[in-house]
Amino acid sequence: MTIDQRTERTTTVVLGGELVFERQAELDAVVQDFRESDASSLLLDLSQVSFLDSTGLRILFSLMAIAEQRGGRVTLSGVSPTVARTLDLVGAFTLFETG
Repeated sequence: MTIDQRTERTTTVVLGGELVFERQAELDAVVQDFRESDASSLLLDLSQVSFLDSTGLRILFSLMAIAEQRGGRVTLSGVSPTVARTLDLVGAFTLFETG
């Protein structure tokens, strides 16, 4: 995980690998960093993410909840077909903006 850029309103985060239970502590740190920031919106670059399980989904929903509380949004970019399929299967793909 890398934080590429922060502006007053938006933070860009690049995630890679598998967003799975075994990486829960690292992924929870992403949520905590966003929670502690002043940004209202988040751009998640998922172009390097190969897979996500329920832990990855939980992280995405947690980030979305924080953004919505602040009047912002979470935008997903670089979504692979595998990740898109997972999001679509649980009915979550349309909940996020993509770009």
